[in-house]
Amino acid sequence: MALRYALIVVMITSAAMSLPPVIRIGAIFTEDQKDSPSELAFKYAVYKINKERMILPNTTVVYDIQYVPKDDSFRTSKKACKQLSRSVQAIFGPTDSLLGPHIQSICEALDVPHIEARLDFEPSFKEFSINLYPAQDHLNRAFKDLMTFLNWTKVAIIYEEDFGLFKLQDLVKSPPSPKTEMFIRQAGPGTYRQVLKEIRHKEIYKLIIDTDPRFMQQFFRAAS
Repeated sequence: MALRYALIVVMITSAAMSLPPVIRIGAIFTEDQKDSPSELAFKYAVYKINKERMILPNTTVVYDIQYVPKDDSFRTSKKACKQLSRSVQAIFGPTDSLLGPHIQSICEALDVPHIEARLDFEPSFKEFSINLYPAQDHLNRAFKDLMTFLNWTKVAIIYEEDFGLFKLQDLVKSPPSPKTEMFIRQAGPGTYRQVLKEIRHKEIYKLIIDTDPRFMQQFFRAAS
């Protein structure tokens, strides 16, 4: 076992020794993600890699961050191409479900590593892309396991966007138990209170909520 670890260390060290002194990584965030937890986590990861000199002893990682309008695939593609012209050796993001596939496609065509964390409705193998977002079938299985463990027999599902119901369709079609009652409603900030009244009237107290995190405070205010 010790010999195996020693060989791994030697291999990693040899690989690190062959790297250039500076590695530039591109990152693309939507404008509403500026200074968000996602951006701070990305910057902190680069900081930790540079601080722990055992990881890349002779190399410093620097980042090139670009902000793009949400749902503007043309401008996002231009920003990615500009990053690639500045010799970035990998691209992180964006997490937007529309923009992500465009950048993934560009990286695939140019053999550039691509790291993302977004919901992917077509989770096929991608040679140069790693998606850190949990697969939807795994999330649905986790919901089912939780509902079984907690013995939920009456559950309300509240979703905001249309694709929210699409994500949870497997959970709706095949609940953890044939006796499980599902109450499904679409709601947003303007209709939270009305929908929650319906749910309370049906004496349902177990909720699964798929909504924009920005509106959670409004949701809890309506629930109270």
